[in-house]
Amino acid sequence: MKLPPVGWAFFGLIVVLVIGYLLNQGVYVGSSIEMVGSFNSDGQPAYRKRCTYLYLNGTRVEEGMDSRSRAGADWFCAPLHP
Repeated sequence: MKLPPVGWAFFGLIVVLVIGYLLNQGVYVGSSIEMVGSFNSDGQPAYRKRCTYLYLNGTRVEEGMDSRSRAGADWFCAPLHP
């Protein structure tokens, strides 16, 4: 079954609107865990996770809370920026 040209135009418009909405909200593109300069009383470093989001005007990095272990800093980044 073939779609008429008006159907393809409507489908293309919907795709453009959905992509625009997602980029307006901020789409998750990656993260990194880095060691923070402060050490706790045991001499172990603190870690911080950074989530990167893509917007229409560029990217933005959101910093998370510090954690005393690398596993503790491995928290979930939301797929869309809250």
